[in-house]
Amino acid sequence: MRTYTNKSGETIEVSDAHLDIAIKIKEELQKASPSRRTSWTQHKRMMELEGFEDSENSESYRCMIKAEQSSRGSLPTAVKSAELLADNKIQSIKDEIGNIRLNKFEAQQEFNKLNRMKRELSKDVLLVEGVERALRDKVFVFPTYEQARESESNDKVLIVCLSDVHYGSYVDVDGFHYDTETTRTLMDIYHSKILSILQEHNIQKVNVVGLGDYFEHDSMRIQNTYNAEKTLTEQVVDFTEMVIQFLVNLSSHADVTYAAIGGNHDRIAGNKNDSIFGEHMVTVSNKIVETFVKYSQSERITYVEAKPYHHKLEVYGRNFLFVHGDTTSVKKSSVLAQQSVLHGVNFDAIISGHYHTYSVSEVGNDKYVAIFGSMKGSDEYSLYTIGTSSRRSQGVIIVDSSGEFEIKQIKL
Repeated sequence: MRTYTNKSGETIEVSDAHLDIAIKIKEELQKASPSRRTSWTQHKRMMELEGFEDSENSESYRCMIKAEQSSRGSLPTAVKSAELLADNKIQSIKDEIGNIRLNKFEAQQEFNKLNRMKRELSKDVLLVEGVERALRDKVFVFPTYEQARESESNDKVLIVCLSDVHYGSYVDVDGFHYDTETTRTLMDIYHSKILSILQEHNIQKVNVVGLGDYFEHDSMRIQNTYNAEKTLTEQVVDFTEMVIQFLVNLSSHADVTYAAIGGNHDRIAGNKNDSIFGEHMVTVSNKIVETFVKYSQSERITYVEAKPYHHKLEVYGRNFLFVHGDTTSVKKSSVLAQQSVLHGVNFDAIISGHYHTYSVSEVGNDKYVAIFGSMKGSDEYSLYTIGTSSRRSQGVIIVDSSGEFEIKQIKL
């Protein structure tokens, strides 16, 4: 018998049978994980399937299991493991590992099928079918504007960016947690902070720009197959619904325009070498938003079609270029000058995402390169593969009628 202190401060005693099953599930989850780490949220769910309601995703519980392993000197013996399997006491492990393998196989089959089909279909046909599927089971609440407009604004404009949301990603590692419900909560927090800026500066004009990597493509890397909560189609439908609600909420306080570009995680083909230019799921998401704006007949939300991988915006004589940052290397100090020549526009700032870490660099006389942060934050890939960690954040730009502008980090 062992005990641990649960999240309510109660001392919980667990049985030897509980410990046997908990250790075996931990072992199998580690085997199934590319990083050899245990998802304790998944562990708790599997323990409940085995009939043990007294497990918990907490440091105290994890320490108890590790202490039991240490006291035994090793993981359960091969004989003990065989007994557990023979007695069918760990059916949840069989089911879970089987589901992982089956889902991975089916996903690969569908991906291969898509690769064969995608060049036989035009982009327009893909978009139409995608929108139909997305809207089929969704009921959108159209906005009403009962609130009277506030006093005349001071003509400031707010640019709001949505960067590297990675909706559908599941993270549970070293104190970092992220899932679809976390995304919903963070979108609400972001809206509240934007509302405070609107009220502080009496702003009534907002440009929302999506910087890409809205979704967590499950074919980008091996671990994405294990760490994605939803299919790519479900991610597109559900997060686009959040975007629409975000725009509706903002439109209760200001006139809103919306444009969004694609990132590397948004493309349909996992391998960039297999991608057709502009073929990414933000295009489908944009079509859903455009359809909503059209049929809601909103007077205060305007959809603006962006180029697939960049968006140009002029506000009070200031020119801004928005990119994701994967194909346009914003780490080079010359990038602003190069892009200005390429587009024939004297840009004052280039804004990107992709790197998940906020920074602003002045690269000329009142000329800037800004990298906005990620809503997702750190994960196994950033922590253990490229060795970086960053706070969750987004970014906005406040532009006044004289053309002066301020780039701000919004911490989440």
